[in-house]
Amino acid sequence: MKLESEGEGYMFGACGEICRWVRFEYDENIEEYLSAYLSDRGVYIENECLVMTEGDSLTIQYDTRRDNGVWYGGKCVIDEDQYRDESGGISEEIRNELIENWMEKRGEFPGVFRVTQHGDIYPVSTLKVTK
Repeated sequence: MKLESEGEGYMFGACGEICRWVRFEYDENIEEYLSAYLSDRGVYIENECLVMTEGDSLTIQYDTRRDNGVWYGGKCVIDEDQYRDESGGISEEIRNELIENWMEKRGEFPGVFRVTQHGDIYPVSTLKVTK
């Protein structure tokens, strides 16, 4: 097997969960055995990629056609209006602080991803960078 350094990203899985994928090369003669081995570990093969769910995730929806905000388990947990600045723009600093507070209050620290109106998925770091 050989993982490709340029072939990786995120996608929505069959049940709507966020999954990470990595393109890889492998001997097709072992696909059945490899697939069975990996599936026992929560990884599956799809279109010559290894795919693994990210589990429960917070998603920051950025879509002009829908209600925007931070979502978890199909519910909006932080409305976009809560992280607007004085000029009405989006403040990533306020949003990230609200996300961190939400996670600390619940004692859960899921992955955080931004989803665009086109379905593109990007990981988001909510930690403050200190110098």
